[in-house]
Parts: sequence; C-alpha cells; structure tokens
Amino acid sequence: MYRLLLVDNERHVVDGLYELFTQECQLDLEAYRAYNGEEALNWLERTKIDIVVSDIRMPEMSGLELQKEIAERWPRCRVVFLTGYSEFDYIKDANRNRACQYFINTEGDEALLEAVERIIADIEAELRQDILVEQAKRRLKLALPTLQRQHLLDLLQESASSAQDLEQFKALEIPLDCNMDVLIAIGRVDDWNGYRSNYDRAPLLFAIQNIVEEYFAESVNLVTVPYERTRLIWLMQPKPLPDGAKPSAGEWNRAIRFVHGMMESVQRTCKSLLKLPLSVTVAGKATEWRRAGEKFDRLKLLSSHGLGMGQELLLIEPEREETHRGDADNWTYRSRLQIRRIELLAEYLENGQRYQFFQEFPQIVAIVSSLPAAAESLTLELKYAFGLLFVRFLNKWSLWEELGKTVDVGRLASFGNAAPWPDTAEYYAEVAERIFQYKSAGRQQQENDVVQQIHHYVQMNIAGDVSLTRIGEVVGHSSAYVSRLYKNITQTNLSDYIHEIRIGKAKEMLGQSRFKIQEIAKLLGFENDRYFYRYFKKATGLTPQEFRESQERRHGYDRQEK
Repeated sequence: MYRLLLVDNERHVVDGLYELFTQECQLDLEAYRAYNGEEALNWLERTKIDIVVSDIRMPEMSGLELQKEIAERWPRCRVVFLTGYSEFDYIKDANRNRACQYFINTEGDEALLEAVERIIADIEAELRQDILVEQAKRRLKLALPTLQRQHLLDLLQESASSAQDLEQFKALEIPLDCNMDVLIAIGRVDDWNGYRSNYDRAPLLFAIQNIVEEYFAESVNLVTVPYERTRLIWLMQPKPLPDGAKPSAGEWNRAIRFVHGMMESVQRTCKSLLKLPLSVTVAGKATEWRRAGEKFDRLKLLSSHGLGMGQELLLIEPEREETHRGDADNWTYRSRLQIRRIELLAEYLENGQRYQFFQEFPQIVAIVSSLPAAAESLTLELKYAFGLLFVRFLNKWSLWEELGKTVDVGRLASFGNAAPWPDTAEYYAEVAERIFQYKSAGRQQQENDVVQQIHHYVQMNIAGDVSLTRIGEVVGHSSAYVSRLYKNITQTNLSDYIHEIRIGKAKEMLGQSRFKIQEIAKLLGFENDRYFYRYFKKATGLTPQEFRESQERRHGYDRQEK
C-alpha cells in the first residue's frame, strides 16, 4: 500500500480529490487530506508519504516551499503539482526541485489518475532496477573490512564448524586461503600512556595495525582483527608461489621464523613512534582453520598468566604446549566453546525462537555428557552456566512465581548438586519449554489486545480519523506493523474491516427514520451526502434512499404478518 497526501487550501478541491482516489481508482492507496502547508507538514512528521498531490500556489507556504520540506523528510517521495498557472518559471522551478509531474487543473481526473498510476509503477520498477543493486554492492564493498573482521572473529571464537564457514572467505574477499593452515598472533598494549577513552585509543590501534602491515606486506599475507577494543589479532600465511602451488614445509618454517623475528621490530617501532609498550604472543606453528579457535584460546591463556603478565614481552608458544597438554587441554577448549554457545541459547530464549533453541540445546548437552570423569570441574562449570542462564532469564522477566505453578523452579537454586547430568538436562529442557509456552501465550494475548484496541477505536471514531497512521498512533505501533498484524490475526485487511463497520453503521442508521440521510453522511465522516450516496451504492448496489425504502417495506410486511 502507498500513502498519498492531497494538499490544497481549497477544501472542495482536496475533498474532491480524496473521493477520486478512494472511490474511483483501483490503486492500492491510503489517502490523507491537508488543507494548508502546516497540515501537510504534520502528516509528513507523523508518517512516511510516498506521493504528494499539491497545489503550487497556496497562502503562507507555496507548493514549491512544501516540496523542499518533503525532500528533507522523505527524499524518495514523488510530488505532483496541480495549478491553474502555467507560467514557465513555475515549471522550471518544479523541475529543478525534481517534482515528478506538473499538471494544469483543466487536464482532468483521468489524466491525474494515470499520472499517479505511472508514479507507482516507477516506484516499483525502481526497487528492481540494477542501479539499486549496484548501490548495494558499493555499500557492501565499503562494509567488507568490517564483515571480514567479524567473520574471522567468529571463527576464532567458535571455530569452523563446517565447510560453509570457510567458503565465506571467497564471498567476503578475505585475502587468506581457507584451505591452508594459519599462523596466529595476539598483540596487547601494556600501557596506554594516559589515553583513557576508546575514542583516544582507536587511532593508536589503527597505527599499530599499519606498522605491522608495513613490516609484513612483502613476505606474508596478513589480516588484522581488532579484539576486545584494546587488542589486535594477526592471522598470517606465506605468500602464494608464482605457479599457484602450496608453500612447502620449508617455506612455512621460513615464514614463521620471519614473523617471530619481525615482531621485535614492530615492538621497537611502536615504542619509538607511538610511545606505547606492546606485548605480542605468537603461535609456535601454524594450525588448521578448524582448530584455529582452540589455538586462539591457548594463546590468550599464555598471554594472561605467568610470564604473560609482564610488559613488552614477545612470547612464542613453546612446543610442549603442543605436545603435552593432551586430552585435558582439548576438554577445556571444548567446554569453553560450549559456554559461549550457551549464550546463544540465551538469545534464542529472549527472542522466543523455540526451534533454534532446541536445535542447539541437544548438541551442548551431548558435549557435557562426553566429558570424562577427570574433567569433573569443567562439567560443573557447564552445569552452572546452564543454570545461571535460566535464573537470569526468570529474574529478568519476573517469571519465578508464574513458572513455579508448573515447574519446580527450586531446583535451579541447587543446580550444582550431584543429580545425574541426563536428569538435569531433561529438567532444563522442561524449564525452557515452559518459558517458550509462556512467551508464546503472552505474545498471542498482546496481539489479540492490539486487535481489540483497533476494533474499539474504529467503532468509536468511525466518523473521525480512522487512517492507518492514526490507528498506529493509538495502539503505539507503526502503521505498517498494525496492518500486517491485523491481517495475520484476523485474515482480513484492516481497510475492509473499517469499510464493513462504516457500511454496517450506515445500514443501522438508515433503518431509523429519525436520521436524515444528510445527517447520516455527516455522522459517518463523509464530506457531503453526494459522496455518501456513491460510497453506499458501490458497497450495496442500492442508494441510501433505496435501502431505507426497502427496509420500510420489509418491516411493514413483518408488522402485517404479526
């Protein structure tokens, strides 16, 4: 549906156009009336307008002045000027301000309807034009660095779970080979030298990034990923060979030695030029992408305790970290990964996404079940993470008492007990299911309440403003959302319901002889009885007078039969 605003200081002109566009044309339009520039601006502030039909010469605010205001608020809005003046200057100004059409009043209703129909066709065609696609591509190009960094950070925090994750390298133009191992390093500024705010630190992080890329550009392919606002991650691979062959083990070793050695130069340059002490932790060797998250976790651990707590350190992951940590290290990583995935479950609970929740939930439960007895503390941590998820949600939505009617929420207070994990997992699944049921019921109730509010407002204000914009303001939602919601709940268009109420009221009042037809037209919000006659006949096939006479005849027959 498109919104059409009709503007003229002559009321009969606006009312005539309103009747034309609401009754005579088959376009999917919602029309609004404004009898001066101020009223037009009020509509433009309240809702998005797609097309404006306006007189060009009006007191206080001319059509051209109004169009400038329109362009500031809704740049894509199309304007049609109606005027009895055909001076060249007006046409020239209208064209300069990109008005869509310039109409002389004598051209007639059919020409105006055709013009608006062409405008709607142009708007719809514009949505499909290649120019919009090209604009989207250009914007995507500008956003690529951000998208690249976010995708790589996701891989490092969750690891590559499928080939599809790695295939995104090509789509996002990431200058790394997803089929080749990757060398990871983490940089940390040890002392910000008085720079306290993120606003002050951001340019310095960018400068560090430039220094690293300058040192490494000719020897390795490198991508920098900002992390936690104060750290940098570097992902590196040897330059590809001229014939496209993969680097050999010897070439990998040379590249790794180069990285380890050049990080010293990076540290000296940052201290000399930026006055910032920088610590760097570098992996001892490259790793597969599917295990990059695990490697990243090891490097973070190495840089955050023991020697890693010092300043201006260059830590190279020792080989024993690779060979002696064994299964226990893998369990730790997998547990940390699941805890992060539990946060994803929280998002699903928050948004009422039941299907997604129960797709993810069994996978995390299975990981906990697979941990060996030696990983008891990790199992306990995961159980606590699950329990805290539900405690946090129940507190946020004040659901303790409500859920307590159907679920033993007291068990959440002892989620560290010795109950077998399968029983605990089953209990958590039941709590989640009850939460989703509650949220679904609450949403349905709220949606039904909105529909009831709409019905009450329309019934009480059928002679007033029953536009989608006004109804949206009354119920506290956008007009577009109100229209979709009403259709989804009732399977009926809101405009059809308003029409049904208006015709029903008209029939009821016509059946009562105390109302004159002119009075009924006014009470139902029609500008004049002629408009009411045409509206009623189009809906019922009878004029108001013919309908009244038919009712009188029917009631007469009823009385005779009695």
